[in-house]
Amino acid sequence: MSDGSVVIEIDGDSGKFQKALSNIGSIAGKALKGLGIASAAAAGAVAAIGKAAVTAYADYEQLVGGVETLFKDSASTVIEYANNAYKTAGMSANTYMETVTSFSASLLQSVGNDTAEA
Repeated sequence: MSDGSVVIEIDGDSGKFQKALSNIGSIAGKALKGLGIASAAAAGAVAAIGKAAVTAYADYEQLVGGVETLFKDSASTVIEYANNAYKTAGMSANTYMETVTSFSASLLQSVGNDTAEA
């Protein structure tokens, strides 16, 4: 009765074969170590990107609050401009809102607090 296995017998010096197997094992071990290091680096990069995204969104929310406070009924227009600033001014929404809020107090004062005119 056959179990489907194949047995190969090799007569002679198996030293070279054993050395080749040892080298393959060493190479595989180094490759796995390299993959482990690469995986750790990738995980660190993903974590950094995630943190940066959360921070940027938190900043965005804070800036929207400032725009709403300063521009009141016209805030939605300023926020819309900010959201398109990467196309129109080559800057992020956050940078746009930072720029607008940095000079808005003087601007509003100069137009008698008319937020629509500002």
